[in-house]
Amino acid sequence: MRQRLVMWSVMAVVVPTFTCAVAMNFIALDGMSRSHLRSTEQLTRVTAGALSGRLADGFSHDARQVVDWLREDPRVALIEVTDATGKVLYRPVGDPDVAISLEDLPIDAVGSRSINNATGSIAIHRTSVQTPRTQDALPTVEGYLTLALNDHDAADALLTINLLQFGAALLVCLLMVPITAFVVAKWTAPLRSLRQSLALLVRGQRPQPIKVTTQDDLGQLCEAFNVMVASLFEAQTQLSQVNERLEQLVKQRTAEVRHANDKLEAEAQDKSEFLRAVSHDLNAPLRNISGMTQMLLVKYKAELSEDAVNKLERIDANVKHQTELISDLLELSRLRTKEPKPAVMEVGEVVSRIVDNLAFDLEKSDIELDVKGEMPTIYAEKNRMRQVFQNLIDNAIKYMMDATERRITVSVERKRDYEPDAFRGVDVWEFAVVDTGRGIAEEDLDKVFRVFSRSTKSGTHVVAGRGVGLASVKTIVETHGGRIWVESTLGQGAAFRFTLPVDRVSPELADAPANPETAADTADADALPEAA
Repeated sequence: MRQRLVMWSVMAVVVPTFTCAVAMNFIALDGMSRSHLRSTEQLTRVTAGALSGRLADGFSHDARQVVDWLREDPRVALIEVTDATGKVLYRPVGDPDVAISLEDLPIDAVGSRSINNATGSIAIHRTSVQTPRTQDALPTVEGYLTLALNDHDAADALLTINLLQFGAALLVCLLMVPITAFVVAKWTAPLRSLRQSLALLVRGQRPQPIKVTTQDDLGQLCEAFNVMVASLFEAQTQLSQVNERLEQLVKQRTAEVRHANDKLEAEAQDKSEFLRAVSHDLNAPLRNISGMTQMLLVKYKAELSEDAVNKLERIDANVKHQTELISDLLELSRLRTKEPKPAVMEVGEVVSRIVDNLAFDLEKSDIELDVKGEMPTIYAEKNRMRQVFQNLIDNAIKYMMDATERRITVSVERKRDYEPDAFRGVDVWEFAVVDTGRGIAEEDLDKVFRVFSRSTKSGTHVVAGRGVGLASVKTIVETHGGRIWVESTLGQGAAFRFTLPVDRVSPELADAPANPETAADTADADALPEAA
């Protein structure tokens, strides 16, 4: 910036100075030319007056004496005396350039003109020579006098003036360069300090306050910068103190959360162990009760009354129900604690097998099942995903109840999932199992995926179930990184939808062979937990 200011300041002085010098040169040249012409005109008129009355009988000796004294003047370039008809009477001195310039002038052309040649500026003036005025007669033209003066000194004077002018201009420029550089350097010193301070500020260092020597705009800018730096570092100090306190609080809260998480994990582990232990311990007496009941029915059924046989059969049925419930609870516990073992699987093949297995129930209930969309190939645990579709389709069959339109639709669509925030902006496979059955009341929607929770406002509690199946489905979907929800209006069917992130279940990312433990399950389509 300083170099540019110096350059423009010098240009602001140099250009006007040289412009003035050139203008003055032209003005001086014009003034000298005018003065030279006036001098020539005056000398010509004086000489013509002296020749008055001396050209009547030709160019006399008196006329020659009048003209010859002009020949001693070195400035004279041409003296020409003609009669009234233009006949040259006398031309003692002749300049070829002047003679040529006179050739195109009419004989009676009176006036001045100026020509330039190698020796300088020549002023030419022609005037008439008249007879003396008398009382009896008016003056008449006797002839013409042409006088040309060569101004040699004018050219030298003009050259001297030019040299002086341009020399003065050059001197002014040479003086202005250091003066301008000094003034600009002094004026831009706060700007340099400001630039250096900004560089330090960018690196996170605190600069020294800028010295303010003036109260102009630049001085006020520097003062504002000093105030800003002081405020900024004061705020930075306060922010550092707040950050330190926040870090301490975060460490404290992190420790508390970690302690709470450890406690919750321990409690969850204890509950799981307790559940497994209780389930295992309950299974043994239940199996004994079932065995004893079946033995009594086999050996003594004929001897027992009808009421006793009925009670024994009810005992056996209740024992089986409790055994299945314990198995479901154990399965739910395993789903929540055991990591899935994914493998490449065809969802379409899984759904097709489930539809084949449920074909009898579908036909018996007069239900039409449609599969829409091209089911993808995903990377997931086949048994668990089969359990998801098995439970959702089986529930749709059971809760069709007395619906007039009896249809179940299984579909898939790839879309962008924006809700909730945990899955915002993620490509997902969205699967849906939609039925036209009884539907779910709004009051029961938030209880659908809870363990042992049954709908009380929907009128579906008459359908047998243990309240574990949908909780298992939710657990399986979440362990695969997805989410599940239900959309329903009582009397208008229900739509169970769940998503699986594409980047997590895409086979291109799996790059692994099918797991031997799950690959063998393809042939075992009947080994499914009963839907609850």
